[in-house]
Amino acid sequence: MKTALKSLACILAGELIGLSLNATAASATSGVGSVLREASVTQVINDVKIVPGQGAPRPASLKDSVRGDTAVRTGPESRAELTFGDLTIARLGANTIFSFNERSRTVDLAGGAILLRVPKDSGGAKISTAAVT
Repeated sequence: MKTALKSLACILAGELIGLSLNATAASATSGVGSVLREASVTQVINDVKIVPGQGAPRPASLKDSVRGDTAVRTGPESRAELTFGDLTIARLGANTIFSFNERSRTVDLAGGAILLRVPKDSGGAKISTAAVT
């Protein structure tokens, strides 16, 4: 009887370890704690430009892809919204220059205003800004 209980305990322990490993793998691929690689433009109001690292600014359109080597610039009385793969949302106010670092969870605000909503358990985010005057 004792050996049967020990065998059952070993089997249950093995199953629990297997479930734990599966849960860990699932969270690693679900974007939890991942870097901000790419965003999609989900709102464009008035003058919003996509500014590639090596190119001329162009007007932003809905569903445009924005990567780390690209900035988004809003004009006067303009605003934009970007949505990342982990559902982080960046709302940019008027006269804003926004970009992000693909290798981390850091967004760069060269000027203007931003509202950043980061989902719970996604790893947070860091906002880097120019000096405040």
